[in-house]
Amino acid sequence: SVPVNKLTFGMVNEIKIIAGVKDASTHIELSGSATYADKEVKGVNVNGVDANFPAMYNINLIAGRFITKGEVSGGKMVVIIGPSLKDKLFGTSSALGKEIKIKDKRFTVIGVTEAKGSSFGQDMDKSAYFPYTVAKQRFQIDRPTYILVKTVDTTVLRKVQRDIEKALLKHLTKD
Repeated sequence: SVPVNKLTFGMVNEIKIIAGVKDASTHIELSGSATYADKEVKGVNVNGVDANFPAMYNINLIAGRFITKGEVSGGKMVVIIGPSLKDKLFGTSSALGKEIKIKDKRFTVIGVTEAKGSSFGQDMDKSAYFPYTVAKQRFQIDRPTYILVKTVDTTVLRKVQRDIEKALLKHLTKD
């Protein structure tokens, strides 16, 4: 049987206030195709993320900028793309300010990430990142795929794990 995801967006805020937690972030993972003009790239890693995402994943940009808190709260149709996706859609021309379609919705490219290779089994370079609020509003996604957590340092890891578990057990069963 497929496990049902029971995480909620509210849980991120509960985790953020736990002692030893540096930051926590919502992550919605989807996949789909991206198109620009007559070019289509299939099997793109499509990610609904929060403004703190680059710090959570140690992602840097080679062009443009990242998503702002305002763009997240406003559900703005802006996107950052990975370098291999950029090359496939735009070749050597700049992607910034161009409009691409992801899963049949129009987004304006505001940034390009540096090459990263694979992380968590995903091709980070064939990725697209947009505000998670867009995933909620436009793709009817009602829960995060993951909640990412960064601790202040490694010494508090075990304690933070236990405290997160305690916090989530208010809403969930042990499994």
